[in-house]
Amino acid sequence: MADTNPSEFTVMTNAAVNLAAQALAGTSKIKFTKVIGSSAVHFSDNPESIAQLTDLAPNNQTGIIKYASKEGTNQSIVQADFDELNVSADYDLATIGLYASGDDGNEILYAVVCLQYPDHMIAGNSDTSSYYIRVVVGNTANLDVTVSPTGTVSNAQLESVLADYVKTDDLQKLIDTSDYAKLKEDNEFKGNNKFDIDPVNKDGNSYGLAKDIATKVTDNGDNSIEINKQAVTPVRDNKNGSINFNSKDMTPADDSKVVHTADMRKPASDVAGIEEVNAKQDKIGYTPADDSKVAHLSGANNFDTVPTVNNNPLLLASSLPTDLARTSQQTTFTAGLQSNGQDVLTVKTPGVPKLAVNYNVNSKAFDYTMTAPEKDGFSDIIQYNLLWKDHSVDDWKTVIVKPDDLTGQLTGVDITKTYDFKAAAQNAVGSSDFTDVITLPAASAPGIPSLTVEYDAGKKGFDYTVTAPESDGGSEITEYSLEYQKQGGTDWTKVALKPDSLTGTVTDGIEAGSDYLFRVNAENAVGSSEYFTVSDPLPTVDGNIYGVSWDGSSSGALQRTDAAVGLKAGINGAQNDFDTRGPWGLMDKTVTDSYGNAFVRVPKFYIRKTQNKPLSTWQVSLVKQGDDWYLPNCFYDFDNEKELDYVDVSRYEGSIASGKLQSKTGATPTTNQTIVQLRRSAVANNTDGKKGYHLWDVHTLDALQVLFTIEFATLDSQSIMKGVTDSILSGAEVAGATDVVKGSSGNVDHSNGYGSMTYRGIENLYGNLAMWTDGLNINNLSLYSCDDATKYASDMFASPYYKINYSLNSGNGNITGLGFDKDHPGVTAPTSFNSDSYNTYYHDYGYVNGSGNYVVYTGGGWTWGAGGSGLWYWDGVDSSTCADSDVGSRLLKKAL
Repeated sequence: MADTNPSEFTVMTNAAVNLAAQALAGTSKIKFTKVIGSSAVHFSDNPESIAQLTDLAPNNQTGIIKYASKEGTNQSIVQADFDELNVSADYDLATIGLYASGDDGNEILYAVVCLQYPDHMIAGNSDTSSYYIRVVVGNTANLDVTVSPTGTVSNAQLESVLADYVKTDDLQKLIDTSDYAKLKEDNEFKGNNKFDIDPVNKDGNSYGLAKDIATKVTDNGDNSIEINKQAVTPVRDNKNGSINFNSKDMTPADDSKVVHTADMRKPASDVAGIEEVNAKQDKIGYTPADDSKVAHLSGANNFDTVPTVNNNPLLLASSLPTDLARTSQQTTFTAGLQSNGQDVLTVKTPGVPKLAVNYNVNSKAFDYTMTAPEKDGFSDIIQYNLLWKDHSVDDWKTVIVKPDDLTGQLTGVDITKTYDFKAAAQNAVGSSDFTDVITLPAASAPGIPSLTVEYDAGKKGFDYTVTAPESDGGSEITEYSLEYQKQGGTDWTKVALKPDSLTGTVTDGIEAGSDYLFRVNAENAVGSSEYFTVSDPLPTVDGNIYGVSWDGSSSGALQRTDAAVGLKAGINGAQNDFDTRGPWGLMDKTVTDSYGNAFVRVPKFYIRKTQNKPLSTWQVSLVKQGDDWYLPNCFYDFDNEKELDYVDVSRYEGSIASGKLQSKTGATPTTNQTIVQLRRSAVANNTDGKKGYHLWDVHTLDALQVLFTIEFATLDSQSIMKGVTDSILSGAEVAGATDVVKGSSGNVDHSNGYGSMTYRGIENLYGNLAMWTDGLNINNLSLYSCDDATKYASDMFASPYYKINYSLNSGNGNITGLGFDKDHPGVTAPTSFNSDSYNTYYHDYGYVNGSGNYVVYTGGGWTWGAGGSGLWYWDGVDSSTCADSDVGSRLLKKAL
């Protein structure tokens, strides 16, 4: 296609595209065979429909292909001549068809040239119209170029033509101004600068003035004319023997010393001294015609016919292609519409450039990039005009962009506003159309920040950290809004944060035992970001200390201390304030593993014990309150050296199935197994990537003893829930008997006595069956323990086992005292006894042998009489090879 809004354009047919593709592939050559002229009008047709044409009708005239030249690697220029002598009847030449053939000899319509202004062809006239048609040929190496001999010029002919040329420097010597006086006397120029008669010389022949034959000459009505839509200064009588045309003085020609106007087609460089012309400024340098070879000019400064000399048209220098005249800037010749045997080149405004704009959030400015248009209008682009404005007003600001620097920034931006942008290219003729308007906001709302929140039990609030978004939207963030809401509530509490203070703790309105939602957004001058919301409600963690103290009295009665003061602990559905306090409130008896085992999940907590006789204390907290607080080893990963959030304790006493110790309701607990056998069955669950399973141990027992003692504020556990004991049954009760118990803790009431008890879902923490308790070995009254459950073994008295720093005392009976090692406060064992039938001190039975190697079981069983079972029951008199009908164990799983 040609430029935007052309006066002519050329379309290659679909058949031509196929033939050009063959030429590109080297499978065929292209030979142009003929051109025809047609009165059919196709200028307004869709190019796609034109490309489908296979012939032109009517065929008013067959033209002559003068030559076909190769241009570059894939284009050709074809000169087509139409001689009016060969026209049988007048017609308007509106469309030109170029035909070609390939190696198969089949002739096709190759290209169609559509003219906006048809060329009127007069039958029998001697004029010839020439057209240059530029087409794609795929590969010029495969173009068969044929030149008609009639279209060639020999060197001799060329030299003969050049003989008539003179230099402009010689014009003054050749012109006799006396003829001008005679001309003025005979044909007077009127004062209104219009010729009222045809200006002629003494022989009666008209003077000729140049006319652009490609563009209509317009009388502006102000003694000036327009050629190619550009104003030309009127012809003026200088009263000194010369005339002035377009602000250039000229002297009439001597009738015998002239330069042929038509022969100005000779390049200026070959006629030394001819003044250089400037197409951009329409300054026309030419020499008047021979007195016998003049053109006719109408009396109103409008050409009523094309001015000619010897049938050769006069041309404006600005209309000549680059090989016929020199201009002050290099232009590009485009073949296309031809007229009267001469090439016509019209300098046009450039095509529309491309414009890209984006807001730079770092520099707070708009970055722009201009891209030159595909067409410069045959004139170098002088500048680009970039216009921009506030979208809400119509006051455009113009930025001049140089052609060699097409990128830059627009500063002074109000970040709260939206802006419009457009651009145009400008050459010597004028400006292109503007690009489509681009509308962009300056800044935008910031990106979404992120938020982490963690409950701090010590502060009784939530610690938060806000992280700024990746982008501030091009506007500085002024504030963050941290908001939180109690789950189930409707109102959000807002905390305004400055950008330099994004960490802190919220405590206002935070209630222990409630869950909270958190969200945050960022704000700048434009607006607010979307919220970042913490995905799940966050529970509060009770950071209180709960404790009891014992003054050493034989009653075993304890006093509540710290936050436990005043709390009540009921069973079987009675009021129990601990259900929402500290570790107790977070114990979950609904946990089931992939094997279907039922567990109670006990959350991590810390313990502090003191034993300053006669005073002893037990304290717990979900938060480590000081260096003398310890974490039970059931909450620690020794391989990775990190604390664990919980430990899972089997709800039911262990039963073995398929070689694995399990915790399932309805199963009969397994007895008559040694500690070694039960340990093996427990760890057998660690298959297929599972880990953390092990046997009931001393560290988990310690944690639950402390929780039970503080909750019920007594050392006499059977006074709260007796459990299965005293041989009220003929064997161990089946797992699941306490599933019907109401409340967090309680027991089953049989007709002949109390049945199984449950402590917060852990059935038979004591009673029913004694539990082999791992992690303890005795050697001759020396107690050894191991911290890491993965290293448990019986009859081991070396690392990883260590010796506890107190000695056991051989004996048995009611426990009156427990040993205490401040370096290992979680390992306790009876060190003194009396015979008070379990009615004083710890109210439970203990038994230690004087010599030999032993393992330990705890809790007491269904055959123990006279209250022998209980929370503190401890027996270290059986070897690792022993198995009893009233001893079993239970399954544990660390959070690994």
